[in-house]
Amino acid sequence: MTTEGDLERLGGAVGLRRTMQDFVRAMADDFVIGFLFVGRDLDRIAQHEAELAGVLFGGQDPYTGRGLVAVHRPLKVHRGHFRRRLFVLRTSLVASGTPLDLVERWVQHHASMEDAIVLPFDCLPDDHGYTSEPRGPDPDRN
Repeated sequence: MTTEGDLERLGGAVGLRRTMQDFVRAMADDFVIGFLFVGRDLDRIAQHEAELAGVLFGGQDPYTGRGLVAVHRPLKVHRGHFRRRLFVLRTSLVASGTPLDLVERWVQHHASMEDAIVLPFDCLPDDHGYTSEPRGPDPDRN
């Protein structure tokens, strides 16, 4: 649920835009999903990400991009790609100082779109235990 002031807690439209620019740059630089951003207009992607987040957090500006399915299906996004994006989103938001309650709501909102964005078939089972939470050291590794 959106509460009064969520957008202001994100630094207003300017702070949100800066956070989304950092997030999009982090995705483009990521060794797992960066290839999906080669040759793409990163400023335009950041603008649309900011618009979507603005709508989620009570902003007045509408989303002006294309439909999410139309944008993502040609990219052949797999579940692993999508879940890596969730991890990069969480990491970027925490690094930007986004309040943790908003980070959780933001990540959950994006996670709810997984089935609309990923390919309808995939090699990653739904019950594999993946989490977008950062993991600590593996106790089984030396």
